[in-house]
Amino acid sequence: MNLPPGDISPLIFRQVVGDDMKDVSLDGRMLSLFLALDGEKALDTIAQTIGMNPDDLRVAVTRLLALQLIEPLEKGVVTLDPEFLRYLTLQYAKAIGPLAGILIEEELLTASYHPARIPKKQAMILVETLAREIQRKEKKDRFRRDMIRKITEQGNPRG
Repeated sequence: MNLPPGDISPLIFRQVVGDDMKDVSLDGRMLSLFLALDGEKALDTIAQTIGMNPDDLRVAVTRLLALQLIEPLEKGVVTLDPEFLRYLTLQYAKAIGPLAGILIEEELLTASYHPARIPKKQAMILVETLAREIQRKEKKDRFRRDMIRKITEQGNPRG
């Protein structure tokens, strides 16, 4: 993700801790920023707290993004739970075979979605993009139908 031009102070970020974490070296100010990013406070509030000016803030956030240690948060965005990705991969593998996981991963990277936090509003676009690779019409239709059902279920109360 590239930062938007101009003022980044209203943006909100959270730390990303994954299974594939690598060793990184952060200076004291960058570490302070990283530790302060809680997914709640905007960058302007954090910068004031740790005493970081806007230029240094932009540089530090850019570096943390490049290291994949943080990600932006959009308040009010509903994301699909991790089970969705497992289900998507299973259904896609039924339709196209063993390359399903690789193709899904590439599509998630292209769309800049974290695998565990796919925005519900964008999920159908992801499904349609993947469906283009399914050659047989009946498999394509089944894949779409199953995924629409799964997307619809996500975030709805189950009784």
